[in-house]
Amino acid sequence: MKNHMKVLCTLLGGALLACSMRVHASNVAIMSWSLLDSGKHLDWDGTSEYLSYFQSGVDTWNDYKPGVIRQDSWNTIEDVAISDYYEQNSVSGYTDKAGMICFNKYNMSRYSSAEKQHTCTHELGHALGLAHNQFGDIMYAELTYHTVLSENDKASYDASYNR
Repeated sequence: MKNHMKVLCTLLGGALLACSMRVHASNVAIMSWSLLDSGKHLDWDGTSEYLSYFQSGVDTWNDYKPGVIRQDSWNTIEDVAISDYYEQNSVSGYTDKAGMICFNKYNMSRYSSAEKQHTCTHELGHALGLAHNQFGDIMYAELTYHTVLSENDKASYDASYNR
């Protein structure tokens, strides 16, 4: 009887431990391309009315993986050019695989600071090779106030960076 109780207690203890060790799997979403160069950097240049928000986006990604996104200098080749445009539609900005990040002044001029920073950080995520993901992520397909990288954003960045 003592052996049965010992086995039962061991099994119950293991089951309780397994229940308390909750594992969160991340949802990875990457595109078939990124604008990282062969040295695993993304060197940018250009101008925008939203440059301070863009720099906040750079800081957000570089806080997670330091030194990857850098402003272009005389001894680096520009990987990404940023600029603004004006078009009356629902697009806030876009990133293309030719190396352009463009912000739509029609929408951006009406956004809060958090929405501007989100948009800049989101577009940089595309340049890093990240695809749209879930609500709560910087890489969510719709405009939000989120300005902090989620676990999905980080896992997707890691997957894109390591390919």
